[in-house]
Amino acid sequence: MGLHQTGHTGTATDWQDVIDLAGAETLAAYTDGELKGGPAVTRHRFGTGTATYLGTSPDRETLRRLVLDCVTGAGVTPALDTPAGVEAVRRRAADGTAHLFLLNHTPDEVTVVAGTGTGTGTPVDLLAGDAPAPVGGHLCLPPFGAAVLRDAPAQPTPREEANGGRG
Repeated sequence: MGLHQTGHTGTATDWQDVIDLAGAETLAAYTDGELKGGPAVTRHRFGTGTATYLGTSPDRETLRRLVLDCVTGAGVTPALDTPAGVEAVRRRAADGTAHLFLLNHTPDEVTVVAGTGTGTGTPVDLLAGDAPAPVGGHLCLPPFGAAVLRDAPAQPTPREEANGGRG
């Protein structure tokens, strides 16, 4: 089955739901089959919330685009711009100290641009052996490697304070 999303054509498999929009907007439509032209993925805004419904099983790239659209619309931003296959998660303690966890899920060595962090000093790699080492602008992660960067304390945002130091 084909699936069309603005600027992208993908595929869908397994099933096709018949969707009554009932106030929702179409994000992607079927391009063939019994439901050709009908909504395949919808978004419904209600109050301050938004729900996205997938009426089929889209291919990986289409799903990636849909999830990116959802998180962008919700105001979620990445902890760090990383190469494909590298996960970056930031956690902040109640005292404002931030830790950036970097996980390389690939069999290749990758270079991550670590920047200067979010606090007042140079990030320190806590997994660099006996003596944690300051990290400059670039950090090399070995295949399937990890790094934990500690940043200097920064003032927690009101949202982080409300969440017990978790951003």
